[in-house]
Amino acid sequence: MLFFNILIIKNGNIFTYSSFRKLEIGQYVQIKIRNRILCGIVFKEIQADEVNFPFEKVKNIVKATKYFLPKEHLETLIFAKNWHFINFRSAFQFAKPHRKIKTKNNISKHFNNFPIKLSESQNKAFKELKEHQISLLFGDTGTGKTEIYQKLIFENLQKNLDSIILVPEINIIPQLQTRFKKIFGDLVEGWHAKLTKKTRQKVLKNIYLGKTKITLEKLPENNFLKTGIETCKLFIENTEVFKLSYGEQNRVRLAILTLKTKFIKDEKGILFLDEIDANLSGDESMRVAKVLKELSKSYQIFAISHQPQLTSQADHHFLVYKEKRVSKVKKLVTDDERVQEIVRMVGGSDEVSNKKSQLYQFALKLIK
Repeated sequence: MLFFNILIIKNGNIFTYSSFRKLEIGQYVQIKIRNRILCGIVFKEIQADEVNFPFEKVKNIVKATKYFLPKEHLETLIFAKNWHFINFRSAFQFAKPHRKIKTKNNISKHFNNFPIKLSESQNKAFKELKEHQISLLFGDTGTGKTEIYQKLIFENLQKNLDSIILVPEINIIPQLQTRFKKIFGDLVEGWHAKLTKKTRQKVLKNIYLGKTKITLEKLPENNFLKTGIETCKLFIENTEVFKLSYGEQNRVRLAILTLKTKFIKDEKGILFLDEIDANLSGDESMRVAKVLKELSKSYQIFAISHQPQLTSQADHHFLVYKEKRVSKVKKLVTDDERVQEIVRMVGGSDEVSNKKSQLYQFALKLIK
């Protein structure tokens, strides 16, 4: 008998269930709670001595499905939940179940040996390229550069690895695609902005199923670095970042900064944030505030806010106000001063001194 912690997708709760068969982390299962069958995900395998109640009360998993959530996706959702970006229930709205597919190395259908014989100079360049992680293959048109990196791609395919080829113009892709298909057959696909939606879906499906191993794409319009070029396109719910509002872009930057501090221990700096929580609901504003609280371990943060949630999480609270057209700054030192200001921010000017009012108790709870 094996025991697993199962994360219930509907509500984000975690319960212990048993199974007679080995299950994988991230695998979708069906479990029974009272008289309802719910969907869950295998969150963790636990030992028998970790079960905190009698074994006879542990229910069996009803069904283990063929669907799973990749380990990287599950880790991302856990990270997002732990860092207060989102809760499990909301996170799983964006999780797409994957079906287990047994993929084969399709290269064997075409040939076992590279069909083009390289010249002595080509072989010399080929061996040189293999010894370095980043290389520049330079030569005039028609000198045989393409055959060299075709052989490099061939060796990658033998290891069941994929390859991406970037070209400077879209109109080069079809002719290069035809040339590659003569060697690699249906393992080759082209990808560019002029593809129809139906073709894009087909290409993506073939890549996912392992039918496509070589992808030809247009080079990004960026300047090259000394080590080549690295680009990352970020989409938020199918919307490119440059189409987001200014506030949304700032929150994306904040999320990326937070990710950096998790993996780069010496990351330090100063951040000035002007109404980073503008136009957010109370719950969303508190999540931003908690992210900033974590980020403040690495950065000194100066934040301007009109929201009680972010204000309540600050280590130091300064009130900026005008008196006879002169701007003044007052540091709020005591908890009572901070609570009264938060009450005023919420709109309860008449209840600032009423410690029994709901607004006052709400503000007091926020700063605690």
